[in-house]
Amino acid sequence: MTHFANHPKWSVPMLACLALLAADPVAAQQPELIVEVEKQEIYEGESVLYRLTLNHVDQPVEPELPGSKDFLVVKLGEQSLDSQQITIINGVRRVVVRRGRQYSYRLTPRRNGDLEIPAPTAQVGNEELQGRVVALRVVPPSDQDAVLLEFGVDRDRVYPMQPFRLKLTLSVKDLPGEFASRDPLTVQSDPPVMQAAWLDDQQIPDGIRADLSWREVLEPLASRRGNGVQINNIGNSSVFSLFESRATGFHPTPRRTRRKNANDVDTGYWEYVFERTLIPERLGKYEFSPVSVKGTFVTGLRSQRPVGERIFAVSPALAVTVQDVPRDGQPDSYIGAIGQFSVRSELSPQSARVGDPMTLTLVVSGEGALAEARPPRIAGMAGIEGAFRMYEATEESQPKERRFTYSLRPLDATITEFPAIPVSFFDVDQERYVTLHTAPIALEISAAEQLADAEIVSAAPDTVSGATNLELREGGIFANELETLGNDRVRPEMWLRLWLGLVAGFVSVSLVITRVRSTRQQPERQRRKVAYGRACTVLKEARTHAQRREHRAACECLSRAVTGLVADYTNDRQAGLAPRDVAERLAAIGVDDQVSGSVLALLDQCDALRYGVAGEDVERLIEDAGGLMEDLFNALKRHSV
Repeated sequence: MTHFANHPKWSVPMLACLALLAADPVAAQQPELIVEVEKQEIYEGESVLYRLTLNHVDQPVEPELPGSKDFLVVKLGEQSLDSQQITIINGVRRVVVRRGRQYSYRLTPRRNGDLEIPAPTAQVGNEELQGRVVALRVVPPSDQDAVLLEFGVDRDRVYPMQPFRLKLTLSVKDLPGEFASRDPLTVQSDPPVMQAAWLDDQQIPDGIRADLSWREVLEPLASRRGNGVQINNIGNSSVFSLFESRATGFHPTPRRTRRKNANDVDTGYWEYVFERTLIPERLGKYEFSPVSVKGTFVTGLRSQRPVGERIFAVSPALAVTVQDVPRDGQPDSYIGAIGQFSVRSELSPQSARVGDPMTLTLVVSGEGALAEARPPRIAGMAGIEGAFRMYEATEESQPKERRFTYSLRPLDATITEFPAIPVSFFDVDQERYVTLHTAPIALEISAAEQLADAEIVSAAPDTVSGATNLELREGGIFANELETLGNDRVRPEMWLRLWLGLVAGFVSVSLVITRVRSTRQQPERQRRKVAYGRACTVLKEARTHAQRREHRAACECLSRAVTGLVADYTNDRQAGLAPRDVAERLAAIGVDDQVSGSVLALLDQCDALRYGVAGEDVERLIEDAGGLMEDLFNALKRHSV
C-alpha cells in the first residue's frame, strides 16, 4: 500500500474507493447458511416459523436439521432467491445480497421450558456450512380450571385406509353469579384465539387425508355474530382492514355439563366440540401437535359487573400409529388390498377352439388402498393348471378400481367352464382377512380343425355364372390350360395409383384418429375451453344473490367463481381450494405477483365478508371483481400449458 501511495498516479480518494470496495460484502460473496426464527418466545402448543437460507450458493442442497426430540418439524416449502437491498443509515452504506435458496419449516415444541434449536448443516461442494443455534423459550400454561382443553382420538392404532376421528372438547366454566345461564362464548368483545393444526388442510401430515375439507367441517359452525372462538386466523387478513377488523367466530352448539373443578368441587361447564375424520394412506406413526386457546374469559364479578381474565390453555399432543396388516392367517390369495371391496371377472370370447386366444379381466373395486394391489397368481390353481396356458397379467388403476387383464389359451376340448378365482383382502372394519370368489364362467371349447391335403386346393361349387374352375391335376397348376387363367399382364400404373390412394387415405385417417384421441385424452383442454364462461355464470349468480340481500350466498358464489376458474386452468380439484392454495397454483404457473396478490386479497375478503358484514361491502366487492376476473383469465391464458 505504501508503494501505491507514493506513486504519482494514485490519489488518496482513489485508494479510499478501493478500500470501500474491498470491504463491500458484495465483493466477497462467501457461501453462508443463514438461520432465522419468527419468535424466540412462544406458549406451549404454539408453533414457530424457522427459515434457512443458503446464500451465495449456485447449486444448493437442502440443509440437514439435526434430530431433536424436543421438536416436531414440518417442511413448508422452498424458493429461489435472487435479490439485492441497499440501505444508507447515517451515511453508512450497507448492501445485503441474497442469491441461493430458502427453506421454510414449522417447528412445534414437544415440551415447555428453555429449548435450543440445534445448528443446521449444509454440504456445498467440499465445504460444510454450519448455521447457528437458536434459543427458544416455551411458556407453559398457568394452573387454572376456567378453560379446559381435551384432545382425543377414537383409536390410536389403525390400518391403512381405516378412518379415525379426532375430537377436541373446549370446556368453559359457568359465568359467575346471575350470569350463569349465559353462554360464556357470547360475552367477549373479541373471540378467543385457537390454534389447531389438525383443522388446517395444509398442516395435516403427509400420508393422511381428510374425509372433508376444513371449510366443510367449520363453515356449518360459523357464527353470524362473531361469537365462539377464532380458529387458525381464519377471516383475519390484513386486506380486510380496508373495511374493519372482524374475526370469524366458530361456535358449535354447546352442551351443559358438570365436573369437578381444581378444588374438587362439582361445577357447571359449557362444552364445545370440534371433530374431524381422517384417513391414513401410508404406514407410520403420525403426530398431531397440541391445541392451544388464548383470550379473555369472564372469571369473576366486580360491582356486579363481569370481570375478564387473560387465560392460556393447551392440550396434550396426540400420536396415531398406522400399522401393517398381520402376517398370521394371511391367505395365499391375498393381493395386498386393504379396505372393503367386491370382485368380478369377465372372459371373452366364451366360445373358442383349442389354442385360440382368450382374454380374462379381473376387476377389484371398492373403498380402500388399491394402488399397490397385485394380480392374483392363478396359473397354478385347481381347474386352471393343465387346462389353460396363462400369460402374465397387465395392470390398470382407475378411481376406486383396479383391473388385471390376463391372456390365456384353452388346452383341452373337454373344458366346460372357467373356475371361480379366490381374491383376498384385509377388511379394516372387521380387522380380518376376507376372501371373495368370482363366479364361474361357462365355456364352449371345440377341437381345433385340421385340413386334409385335398382340401387345400379344391374346386368351389359352381354357384356363380361364368365362374372358371381350377382343377387339381397331377402335373400341377401349369398343367392346366393357360387360357383358363385369363390375362395376367402386369399394369404398373394402376397399382401405383392404388398404392398412392391407400397411403393418402391411411395418412388422413391416422391424423383424424390422432386428433380425436388427443382431444379425448386431454380433458383439461375441455375444462379450459369452458372455464371463463362458467366463471362468468357463477359471478352473475353472485350479483343476483347480492341484489336479494343474500350476502353470504353472494360471497360464496364469488369465491367459487374465482377458485373454479383457477382450478379449471390448472386442472385441479376445486373442492377445498383455499386462498393459499390458489396463490400457490398461480405462482407455480408463473402468474405475476400483482394479479396473484389481488386474487388472494379478493378471496380473503370473501372469507371474511361472508360472516356478517354490511351489504354495501359485498356489493362493492362483487362490482370490483369483474375486472379482476378478466385480468386473471388473461393471465391464465398466457401461462397455461
